[in-house]
Amino acid sequence: MAISKKLLRKFQVVWDQDPAFDRQADNWDAAWKAYVESRDPSGLPLKDGLKPSIFHCKPLTMGGFNRMLGEMTQLGQFIEAVRYGLDNVEGFEIDGVALKIDTSSHEPDGRERRLKAEVMDQLFDPILFAAIGAAIIFESQLDPTRARG
Repeated sequence: MAISKKLLRKFQVVWDQDPAFDRQADNWDAAWKAYVESRDPSGLPLKDGLKPSIFHCKPLTMGGFNRMLGEMTQLGQFIEAVRYGLDNVEGFEIDGVALKIDTSSHEPDGRERRLKAEVMDQLFDPILFAAIGAAIIFESQLDPTRARG
């Protein structure tokens, strides 16, 4: 069995509902599938003049994964995955102001670091968190069946 340590790499997550994407493009389905495999959004079709929001994420540590699993609902798990796995975001605006995530946006949690509640509140949308959280959870697991990593 061959596996590699994808758990050490950072990755980019985009939301398929981002208004910048041209979901009517003929190659949308194939481009989205390629993005999910690579987490490289550069091949996704865009509408003229628009750029998608890009969420820069990292895999969950064992501690972050355990905290996520402690949540009783799937949405709660996605929220915790975002709290522990989102490092930064670019191109995401709230009322016309770009959201900035930096070291002051995080707080310690034992040996972990997580986003502060006020940052989570600014970003919160259940559908957006489900998409980002699911990607973080997926990228936080080894996949020996495909030797991914």
